[in-house]
Amino acid sequence: MMQGHLRGMCGRGDVQVVAVCDVDRGRREKARAEVEFIYGKDRRSGAWRGCEAYNEHERIMERTDIDAVPIATPDTGMRRSPAQPSGPGRTSTSRSR
Repeated sequence: MMQGHLRGMCGRGDVQVVAVCDVDRGRREKARAEVEFIYGKDRRSGAWRGCEAYNEHERIMERTDIDAVPIATPDTGMRRSPAQPSGPGRTSTSRSR
């Protein structure tokens, strides 16, 4: 997960990061640790319950308590993004460089 995007989201008052996802375990755990550090004081007050880390984006999409899922993919090895539609008649606002 891109660290700049993550820090930007954590710094917004109208956003609460509750999950991260990356297929690379090291990046995934680093992202979770950063979120846990940033929101640590909110956890003690009960305003935040923690950050879950996933290696499959489908697990995040199954959660009903998540309103938005920003997706950042590297420019190398671009594949179909999970945000891209699959099936006839579906459209997407996603685009690659």
